[in-house]
Amino acid sequence: QTGRCCARRQRAAVPGAPLDYVASLQRGAERQLVAEWKRRFSSGHWEIMDGQLEEIDAFRTAKDVKAGTALLFESSACRAAAGPNACEQMARQLEGHARYQEVLQLKGNRFTGETRNPLQSILASNARVCSREPKMVALFVTCSKVPHSCHPNAFLDADGSHGVLRALDDLPKGTKVTVSYVPVSLFQSARQGQLGQGFQCPCQRCKDERTFDPQLAVPCECGKGHFTT
Repeated sequence: QTGRCCARRQRAAVPGAPLDYVASLQRGAERQLVAEWKRRFSSGHWEIMDGQLEEIDAFRTAKDVKAGTALLFESSACRAAAGPNACEQMARQLEGHARYQEVLQLKGNRFTGETRNPLQSILASNARVCSREPKMVALFVTCSKVPHSCHPNAFLDADGSHGVLRALDDLPKGTKVTVSYVPVSLFQSARQGQLGQGFQCPCQRCKDERTFDPQLAVPCECGKGHFTT
């Protein structure tokens, strides 16, 4: 019975994670391998998977990529339970972190009215809800540099400790990778509200929906037009 309990608590890797990291999580894994991945995580490790991306002006696909492909793996720099104290808790975790100076270079002006602390402002703008642990938020420094789009071609599949940037669509070589910082199911004005002050999304979907948002349109009985709410 003890063995079954331990098996339930064993952490699982997000699909697409490096195979040697997956191996380090298995019961009976070599101590050297486990220690190496602990060291990498403490330093904010990230890596491009199988040469899928290249950094030019942004992350772009280095080859044709199929939907669902793992593009990039990254360990979180800090994490906390979602809530009003999350940024304060994560800021404390970043003290002395190997990527602390890099964190300070991230943009943090989306929610300038919420805090006077520059680091907490950066965390409020860049920490993400973990898709596999929705009650957790975490900062992924490299993935925070991937630009936003309300019609993204990738998403961050993550738990509190690590995440995999994964393609949503088939992407030809040279495609600029984008993610959404907000739920894509929201209508345009709600997405804009969650993106924060001074952030105007330039994607084609937002341009189209500023004049006609299909989520707020009611078709006319004549079939020739719509009413908007």
